[in-house]
Parts: sequence; C-alpha cells; structure tokens
Amino acid sequence: MLSPVPSLRPIDFLGTAAHAQSAVSNQEVQNYARSILEIEPLRQAAYDQIKRITGEDVPPIMCNRPESLNRLSREVRQIAVNYCNRSVQIASGHGLPADRFNAITAALQNDPDLAARIQEAMVQIQRNR
Repeated sequence: MLSPVPSLRPIDFLGTAAHAQSAVSNQEVQNYARSILEIEPLRQAAYDQIKRITGEDVPPIMCNRPESLNRLSREVRQIAVNYCNRSVQIASGHGLPADRFNAITAALQNDPDLAARIQEAMVQIQRNR
C-alpha cells in the first residue's frame, strides 16, 4: 500500500476500531482507495515540512494519541494537527468514518486479498484520472 514511513501514516491518524474483522464491501474498498490517494500527498507534505523544521527524523506522530502531539514544538504540532484534521475530513468525505477507515487499515495488514483489492482500486482510480 504505502511505503513505510516512520510517522504520519493514515493508519495512525484515528485510533483502533472495534469492528476491524468486518467484511469490507467493494464500495468501501473504492472509498478507502480514494481516501488514501487523497491523503498520501498531504501526509508526505506534512512529513517533509516537519523534517525541514526539525532538521532530523520526524518523530512518531499518531493523531489519536495526544501525547505524541503534545511533546512537539508548537510549529510542528500545528502541521501535524492540520494533517490529522484534514485526513479525517477526507476519509469522512469518502463515506468512511474514522473508526471504519482504521478498521479497514488494520484488516488489510493481515489480509493480502484485501490489500490486493485496495491496490487494484487505487490503480484503476489513477488510470481514470
């Protein structure tokens, strides 16, 4: 799915979900793929901005864990919070509440078939742009 980056990944932005084992519908796969394609450039931009400010590796940041945000400098925290808020809006705008987005993210980590479905959906969406 996404290249491994130590922080600011969509999987981290919302918290764990109670129904991670639920079946993922084709519509949810499409909505998830659209969300990821829209969120990823924001994640990369936030990561790059934070790295430029800190001059070092970006610390792990999880939007659903205030302690990971609170220990950041004010400027870096603002970038992270903006990214987190925008990511939630994007996923919601594609019909995936925070808990469902994270449930799908958790499920695809252990489900190669689901990961392949999402990857294929992302490819199709990018081809149709």
